[in-house]
Amino acid sequence: MRLTRKQTICDIPILKIRDYFDHIRPALISPEMISEQFDLNKEKTKELIDVLLSEGYIEAAKKKGKYQLTIKGQALCVARYTNPLNKEKADKLFKEFMERVEEIKLDKKLVRSLDFHTMESGFLVPDYMGEHRFWEVDGDGKAIQNHGTIPSEAAEEETSRPALAQAWRPFMDYNPDNGILAMATQLGETLEIYNLKDSTHKVLYGPNGEPEFKTARDGSGVPDGIMGFNDIKVTDKYIYAVFQGMKLKDELAAYKQGKELEDGGRFIYVFDLKGNPVQKYTLDHAIHGIDVNEETNTIVATEVKSDDPIIEFKI
Repeated sequence: MRLTRKQTICDIPILKIRDYFDHIRPALISPEMISEQFDLNKEKTKELIDVLLSEGYIEAAKKKGKYQLTIKGQALCVARYTNPLNKEKADKLFKEFMERVEEIKLDKKLVRSLDFHTMESGFLVPDYMGEHRFWEVDGDGKAIQNHGTIPSEAAEEETSRPALAQAWRPFMDYNPDNGILAMATQLGETLEIYNLKDSTHKVLYGPNGEPEFKTARDGSGVPDGIMGFNDIKVTDKYIYAVFQGMKLKDELAAYKQGKELEDGGRFIYVFDLKGNPVQKYTLDHAIHGIDVNEETNTIVATEVKSDDPIIEFKI
């Protein structure tokens, strides 16, 4: 799915809808959540929901009055700006991709899994029911071992675990050579470092603390606080994390004023493998995904609001 900068749904920039869907999934969606997020009255809320239904982004869930993302809605969550492809090139790329595809059915213990990272014997998958932090999954999709819990210091006994897991949704990277799994939260400013070789675990909190969320009237979680990390990379020596830090209330205020906001983070935090801060880079571009080549001291990054989305930084 390819988006344009001026594309809207019911006068709301589709990028705002994309970002909201991405933050709340896999939670169900209610009219109250839509109204609160986009500051809409009852009539406008119904209009937006009707359009999202008719265009196939959401569908009615089994729970009365709730909606869930469709396959098209899930695709919207990861949609980015790209240069258009001609049909011949697109067909070729799709054919090459499908030749490499292998379908693996996940264990029923893994509910609404959204993210994963490969490891030596299978996959590492966050636990979106909120009972554990992540699972080790074998190559056949069977959950073989769970690890840890969400390290929230603010959650209470009555806090919804799935809503908490949604707020703590991470970007993650794993280096099999040193056994380091690093997880950086998409909300707040929290970094978790797991050493799977010696079973140690460390949690680091930045000035903005752990992810924040509000509980809607229907019990679902609504993102609050700040936009956190955009990506993370574990090398043989260091951990690199892209950080944004924009307050969600400031983002909403800018949207109401018709301002176009940049998409991504302008900071790269560098830590050693034990979590000690090493360096902070301030960039002249807002970026998302990164890869690091320590031999050439180069970071390759993606810049979504650009016709040349691949950029390089010397470090």
